[in-house]
Amino acid sequence: MPLLLADFDVKQKSNEGVELRLHHPVTGDETEMVVILAGIDSDEASKLQRETARRYLERLTSPKKKGKLDDEDADGIELLVRCTLGWRNIIWDDPDTPLEFSPENVRMVYSHVPAIREEVSAFIQDRSNFMKVSPTL
Repeated sequence: MPLLLADFDVKQKSNEGVELRLHHPVTGDETEMVVILAGIDSDEASKLQRETARRYLERLTSPKKKGKLDDEDADGIELLVRCTLGWRNIIWDDPDTPLEFSPENVRMVYSHVPAIREEVSAFIQDRSNFMKVSPTL
């Protein structure tokens, strides 16, 4: 069978979202925690990247708009927040109460748990996570 370029189209799944089952940061074992993520090629991620680039250029060209080093970290976390479409089985400090999904809670988790932030970041940037599975491959 011929190679189909349509199999490499990541746009649809990047916008719809794909589930990532989080791994324990020490053992590497899969957990029950699931995060639903848009890909780096999603419309939302592309829009935020353009906004971030525009702010960065403004900071470079305007002496009055100097940014802080923390701005880059905040921009990275904001990208992950916007790419996080939902979650299941995320527990913060009460084993009987799942953490409600909200942008504020997503930001809090990614700010306080670097291992999850890194796993999510790597996942959304790996385009193979958002490709169609093809019988030709």
